[in-house]
Amino acid sequence: MVLTSDLDFGALLHSTNGVGPSVIQFRGSDLRVHAILGDFIQVLDTFSDSLKKWALITVAGKRVRIVELPVKRAN
Repeated sequence: MVLTSDLDFGALLHSTNGVGPSVIQFRGSDLRVHAILGDFIQVLDTFSDSLKKWALITVAGKRVRIVELPVKRAN
């Protein structure tokens, strides 16, 4: 699993139809550990099954978006 604030990991998974690893990407203005730790633990608890099967999770404030891997493209 990759924990990042860099959007390149998600873009790489999209462009290559990557099947793993799971990526949790945080977006926001305050990305210090003490600011995101609670949300990180919540994501791990809530989405542990999806993370085990490979997923891209984006956390932006209180919004969470999850996409199972490989990313399915719209036609």
